[in-house]
Amino acid sequence: MERSLGAIFAAASTIALASLVVPHWAKVSDATIAIAAAMGYPVAAVLWSARGRLPLWVLHALMATGTALIGVGVYFAGAGVGSATVAFLYVFVALYTAHFFSWRVAAVHIGFAIASFAVVLALIHERSAASEWLFVASIVVSAGVAVGRLSAEVRSLALRDSLTGLGNRRAWEEALPRQMALAARSRKPLCVALIDVDGFKGLNDRDGHLAGDRVLSESARAWAVEVRASDLLARYGGDEFALLLPDCTIDRAMEIVSRLEEACEGVSFSTGVARWDGVEDADALLRRADDALYLAKSQGGGRSVLAPGKVA
Repeated sequence: MERSLGAIFAAASTIALASLVVPHWAKVSDATIAIAAAMGYPVAAVLWSARGRLPLWVLHALMATGTALIGVGVYFAGAGVGSATVAFLYVFVALYTAHFFSWRVAAVHIGFAIASFAVVLALIHERSAASEWLFVASIVVSAGVAVGRLSAEVRSLALRDSLTGLGNRRAWEEALPRQMALAARSRKPLCVALIDVDGFKGLNDRDGHLAGDRVLSESARAWAVEVRASDLLARYGGDEFALLLPDCTIDRAMEIVSRLEEACEGVSFSTGVARWDGVEDADALLRRADDALYLAKSQGGGRSVLAPGKVA
């Protein structure tokens, strides 16, 4: 995120400076625009070297600052074609916020951009302010909507397993720390389960990989009906699935796992279940669930084993 924002600051500054060395509008304050543009380079350098160390509020503040600098450029470009030309830099605001932030947050940034543009147009007494604002604002908003929808679609595809339609391992790895943090704040129980198809290698060897894929996809469809809306069922890898159960006691978790086993006739599964103790990290929690899964497999499969450990 930081490097993308840094690239935007550098690009906007370069575009603004380049516009001053080619024939341009007559009433512009070249020195003011040059100073405002040059301010973007040190910001870009800081962002480029941040390497993920900046808190999110800093990125919001810098984006708002960039929006304000564009407004300064619009003001000193003066009425006429100059103000409209500089105002197109607001598109950068729409592109970045629509891609990296939620639609609500992006709407705030884009709203601030087009509102500040309206204020600047009023200050410079632009005669065609209404039509100029409508033209620029429609382009900025349209760019934000288009990029936001495309980004959401790409993000959804990146978090979905193509075979089963469930979340993939990346979706799981994003969701688990977030749900652990929520459980810590709310002091509500959280459980995880690792589920493995018994004899899956033999099934593939005997009936072929298409048969194995069919078992995985049919199991996923059957399980999706049995889990709660708040749960996350993901394909963890190969024939292994992971189930995240927020606000769920051990008894409730074992009941849900039992329903999953009953939902798939003719297929045997082994499951390891662990409840978060409120202290361990995600890796330790999954290790306990994996140990329980290994124990279930070693006992012949077709069963669920609860991981031992301290319960918060």
